[in-house]
Amino acid sequence: MENGGFSLRGDGQRWLPRQLSKGKPILGLKAAAKLPKVKVFHAGTAKSGDQIVTSGGRVLGVTAWAKDLKNAQAAAYAVVEKIQFDGAHFRRDIAAKALGLRSWECWHV
Repeated sequence: MENGGFSLRGDGQRWLPRQLSKGKPILGLKAAAKLPKVKVFHAGTAKSGDQIVTSGGRVLGVTAWAKDLKNAQAAAYAVVEKIQFDGAHFRRDIAAKALGLRSWECWHV
C-alpha cells in the first residue's frame, strides 16, 4: 500500500464454486496479472500440464490497492472480470458496508 491507500481483498469470493469443481481450466490469469496494483492469490488451484486449473474450494483471492476504497473496489472487480472458469461466481458486495451501500444494491452494479 502506498501513501495510506486502501487494500481490498476478495478472499476468493468470485471463485467459490457451489460444487467443489476440479480440473477446470482458469482463463485470464495473464491478463489479470498485467493490471496495475492488483495481486491474485491462488488457493484452490493446481497445475495440469501447462494450464492452471481449479482444484476445489475457494479457488482464487484478489487484492487491489488504490488511493481510496472506491478505486480499490473498482480495481478488484476489473480483475474479477478478466478471470474465468466453468462454474465460477463471485460476490458483488465487497466493501459495500464501508462505502455506505446495502449489499443488495451492489448486485445491480
